[in-house]
Amino acid sequence: MTENIKLDLTQPAISPCDYLGLLKISGEDAETFLQGQLTNDISLLSVENSQLSAFCTPKGRVLVIFRLFKKENDFYLILPKERLEIIQKRLSMFVLMSKVKIENISQQWTFFGLYKSNQTVIPDNTDQVIHNNDLTMIRLTNEINESPRLLIIIEEKQAQTYWQENSEQIQATSADFWAWQEIKSGLPQIFNATAEAFVPQMLNLDTINGLSFTKGCYTGQEVVSRMHYLGTAKRLMFKAHIDTTDKPVAGDKLYSATSTSAQGAGKIVDAQINPNGGIDCLVVAEIKQAEANNLQLLDENGPLLDI
Repeated sequence: MTENIKLDLTQPAISPCDYLGLLKISGEDAETFLQGQLTNDISLLSVENSQLSAFCTPKGRVLVIFRLFKKENDFYLILPKERLEIIQKRLSMFVLMSKVKIENISQQWTFFGLYKSNQTVIPDNTDQVIHNNDLTMIRLTNEINESPRLLIIIEEKQAQTYWQENSEQIQATSADFWAWQEIKSGLPQIFNATAEAFVPQMLNLDTINGLSFTKGCYTGQEVVSRMHYLGTAKRLMFKAHIDTTDKPVAGDKLYSATSTSAQGAGKIVDAQINPNGGIDCLVVAEIKQAEANNLQLLDENGPLLDI
């Protein structure tokens, strides 16, 4: 696979998204169960659309962010593989007597990302879904350009053929390139290093359609709603660029000489190499420091972030 720096951003590309996994939630009570756990309104999900949502602790701290889609009567949750086992166990704690089955089916499915897709049949709008035999296609937000950006979920037995057919026609790149696109499009992920570090509003989930304030109760809802109605969020997520070749990792701290917070000025949510140079990242930071462009990576000697 090619290095991101060699990419031609004017041309289509395919990326393996092997850092993603898949949970299947099935059973008679699956929708009711998920409605009582996740931040978004599951009743609005259909086989024709996908949805962002989060799973929180009772204190409203985000454990993971999912992208959900539905096939027939079953629900599928896309999340980073490193969080999968932990989240499967955590969700299972709440099943109790409900008729719900939670399965890790990651070994049966493979994820690919298509940038500037040249596919002939694609969903018309962002978040829409097309199911076609052994393949599910989700159209995602693309803030890099106006071209379609697609997430492909395909059965493992078909994956190698799909990759070969597409990589012969368009650029074959890395999973990091797809993760960079997610950052540029303002779509956050939660990894082990950032689990329970943020409440949903800090990750802008209320502005990217990952959070409902009308759906009723779910785990952590009381804390999340209180922050919404009292307007007490002092930190939000921002896109930033860092002129450096050293890529930070999720959870790295941000520094500001004028911050007085005991929690620090902020944290890296995710970071990837920009194909044109430097590092692009999503950060959760104190609003005041971000608006003043007064944030540095790690400490007073670290590079300045361009918000």
